[in-house]
Amino acid sequence: MATIGHDQNGHKRILFQFNGARRTVRLGQCTEKQAQVVRTKIESLIATKITGQQDDEVSRWLAGLPDELHSRIAKTGLLPPRMHLRQTLGVFLQR
Repeated sequence: MATIGHDQNGHKRILFQFNGARRTVRLGQCTEKQAQVVRTKIESLIATKITGQQDDEVSRWLAGLPDELHSRIAKTGLLPPRMHLRQTLGVFLQR
């Protein structure tokens, strides 16, 4: 089960336990409703890790996440980091 933490400066974070360790995903300034959505999705990711059953809705949500939030979640071990294959056209053509 994940919980929403509130910092004194108004920033929010998601706190949860995974692989025997307490993990945190900092969300920054956001509404309570936005934090609840992220908390629910993180709980689904934990369930996916435990059961091995993929959730299509969570997969679509992850695909639409900004890189910064995705990398914050990836640092907790719930999902692999995104691979960025940005290269110039010249480098691509040389290969």
